[in-house]
Amino acid sequence: PGIASELRRMPGGMATLEHLPSVIDPAHPLTRAARSAATAVTGVAQIDLAFPAWTDAGLLSTFGSIPCVILGPGDLAVAHTPWESVPLAQVTDAVAIYRKAAQQFCGGVS
Repeated sequence: PGIASELRRMPGGMATLEHLPSVIDPAHPLTRAARSAATAVTGVAQIDLAFPAWTDAGLLSTFGSIPCVILGPGDLAVAHTPWESVPLAQVTDAVAIYRKAAQQFCGGVS
């Protein structure tokens, strides 16, 4: 009783960004292109999963209406730690996946 308070965002810094989710339809052409490219490169049928962390995709998709998929090499368990690293083979596969996905999405040769 007798205490007045106010909650507001402070300007600047990551803590002030709205950490909203990025959502894309599994049937969206970008999703289909990424899934198809990853399957072709890895030889393993890919399934769509929820990503258990936040990325800039939340900002791009929410405020920019830019469709986003989160797809990349590495292990989330070591992201942003002193042990963060990515095996070179995963980087090579990622390059091939991004190329194939971009070509398919943009209507080029796949």
